[in-house]
Amino acid sequence: MYFFESFHYLTERAPRKTRAEPESEPESEPEAEGESKAEGEPSSENHSYTEPTSEYPEGETEPSPTPENWPEPGPRWEQAYETWRWAWELHVYLYATIYLLIGLYAGYYVIANVYDGLQGKYLSVSLNIMVSMFGFTRALVMFLDPYHQGGIIHNTAVMRVIWSLAGPCLTASDSLMILALIETAKISVAPPKLQKASTYIIIISFHFALVITTDCVVADYVEAKVMLLFCQLFFVTWGFVLGTINFILGYKLDKQLFSHKKPKETADKIYIYLIYASGLANYFLCAIIVYSACGV
Repeated sequence: MYFFESFHYLTERAPRKTRAEPESEPESEPEAEGESKAEGEPSSENHSYTEPTSEYPEGETEPSPTPENWPEPGPRWEQAYETWRWAWELHVYLYATIYLLIGLYAGYYVIANVYDGLQGKYLSVSLNIMVSMFGFTRALVMFLDPYHQGGIIHNTAVMRVIWSLAGPCLTASDSLMILALIETAKISVAPPKLQKASTYIIIISFHFALVITTDCVVADYVEAKVMLLFCQLFFVTWGFVLGTINFILGYKLDKQLFSHKKPKETADKIYIYLIYASGLANYFLCAIIVYSACGV
């Protein structure tokens, strides 16, 4: 719209300058001169006139992109809406509901264990706290501000931190599950230091501190974007270690607990397969992180 106003202004102003010239000149020359000024380069007087331009039609606003102070590229929301249409709303609210159910399910066991007493249940309670935290934080972001568009909650920095907490929650819950199985079965699957609760607490605390610090610093100082790479490198390294420990743990538990059973019961097979699946899930998450960092 501003483009057409500017063009109209130029075509109006150009002929007015030609009228100030002597009357003895033919009328055809001013018209030609005026046309050349309108079609060619504007005069110094016209050049001083500036108007803001916009590529969006009148009445439409520019979509909310990923904030410019965040170094990672964001999705093209207009194309996403046109491509997904009704499936976009289905995707957002379906996953938000699934995350909420996960949080409620784990939260129920936290309350049940606390109500029954915490004798010997600290690992179980801690694991369920991490899972419920994962579900509730993801559900909160998906319901209120899916993928940090800034539509409902304009403070995208805070929502980004809440969303990022899911990573440490996942690795923490897997770490606590491994530790609980090791202590229950009394087996060794890693160096002694990696089988101590104090070691896991230090690593989990460091991961949470790293994620929160990275998101807060990079949101204010985009020059510190190398912290994002370090954060992803830590997640991939720790996730790969956990995935490997899961496979070793599943193999040793199978030999120690169920090798004497011929044939094995279905429940025993599912028990071992779930441990292997946890290892595969760790590898899969690591592959996604590497792909997002290098392939996109």
